[in-house]
Amino acid sequence: MAVDEEAKTASERKGTSRRTFVKAALAGGASAAAVGVAWTQFLSPKSQPSGTPPTLTPPPVTQYGSYLVWFDATAGTFRRKNLATGVDEAADANAGPVVQGAVDGLNPTVGGEIWISNDVDADDAIITIAGNNVSLVALRDPPPKSWDKPRPHLQKILYTGNVRGGLIEGLHCREIQFDGSGNQELLALRDVSMHPTSEPDRQGLRFLGGAGYIQYLEIHNLKIAMSGSGDSYSAIEFGNSNSGSGHITFTGNTSLETEYDASGSPVVIKISTGAETGTPIRFENLSIVELGSRKSGTAVRPILLQSQTDIHKGLRLMHIDRLFFEQHYTSPHTIVTIEPATGAGACWFVLTIDELVISDESGKTVNLIDNRNTSWMSREQFLRVNGGFKGGVGTVAIGNPNLHQFFRLYLGSLSGVTPFGKLATPFFDSVPSSFVGAGGTSSTPTTGDYVVSVTAILVSSTAPWSLKDSAGNLIETVPAGEARHVPLGYRVQFPSGTPSIFA
Repeated sequence: MAVDEEAKTASERKGTSRRTFVKAALAGGASAAAVGVAWTQFLSPKSQPSGTPPTLTPPPVTQYGSYLVWFDATAGTFRRKNLATGVDEAADANAGPVVQGAVDGLNPTVGGEIWISNDVDADDAIITIAGNNVSLVALRDPPPKSWDKPRPHLQKILYTGNVRGGLIEGLHCREIQFDGSGNQELLALRDVSMHPTSEPDRQGLRFLGGAGYIQYLEIHNLKIAMSGSGDSYSAIEFGNSNSGSGHITFTGNTSLETEYDASGSPVVIKISTGAETGTPIRFENLSIVELGSRKSGTAVRPILLQSQTDIHKGLRLMHIDRLFFEQHYTSPHTIVTIEPATGAGACWFVLTIDELVISDESGKTVNLIDNRNTSWMSREQFLRVNGGFKGGVGTVAIGNPNLHQFFRLYLGSLSGVTPFGKLATPFFDSVPSSFVGAGGTSSTPTTGDYVVSVTAILVSSTAPWSLKDSAGNLIETVPAGEARHVPLGYRVQFPSGTPSIFA
């Protein structure tokens, strides 16, 4: 009995043998596998046997295109290399067809990038872009003049139809046109230089058409050298008539110089007949230099609103942070010119300049505005200059503001002595409004009424003078030597004596 108990205890200590355990595990695994197969067949009775896995077809992928257009000097030909395959797909003695072939080879929805080498020069090419996300890129920041060569140059780039997304960078062109035949948006121009000459397909940066809107454009560091002839040819033209256009921003430095061969009547920014710009258009820094080497023609006009023939046309909203104007050619210059509307024409015009800097070393006159229009949309239109200064020996005058029920001129702290320096002609008499204090054509006042139309001012005189309300009713005859603060819109009259006007 004792032996049997001891053997039983030893057997318990020994436990189940490894062989027995493996047999049990195999049997258990088979049972579990059988159960798993049964559940799989129950839940997915049509599933394939484990030996034939299902075939997966990947979704189709549209290749984002990438090309290089370069000049093979040995062969004297331009080539287009597909950077996805490494194959030169086309060659031509002219660069234009090679670049256009690369544009046309991109998927119109996905788009792609086309790299332009420095020695690609196509002065007769018109490159048409009608698809999304097309980028023409050169690793340059070329100047607008022709002496810096080689440079990547395409005569004209035309956006047509519905275009969304894309970039032009580092190229030199004669014209870049957004034709407005479809919605053209979310596009960028960076480090682009231009040399327009006023000839067809060489007419600067242009926003035209009206069937579609042109919006969300960024133009960064645009440089323009301007040549040409004719009436009112321009460097930048806003001619699109779709009021949905807008959000066009000129960042960095937008600079322009007139060349020695700029004749006729050049314009920097033109709002064309029939145009209705959307909101807003903004320039961070606009620099304009009128070179003294010009041989003929009238003074450059920095901003021109052309004559309108239809209602609600013109400039809806433009804001210029800093405008620098330097002139060496002729006199007078006028910063803003507004031509008279005709027929049913009634205009928009809203322009704000935060800082205006005028430089003149040749003793000439710069006028702020020549407004010849009297037909306005029935809400406030205005030119506002918030501040600035003038350097050099020339003079600054307001010019012809031609104030109206719906047109105003606002000048920050502008009076006889201003941040611009002393104005040459502090008295101005015109129809329908007149000035005391700033701008004008005569430094000697007449005996007629002057309307205080720019800013409220302090007035005194060496002889008695009359203070009147805006309707011309006498308020007070002010004794000689006494000063009165005259509100905006009120009238003053100096029958005799010499008035002193200061802010």
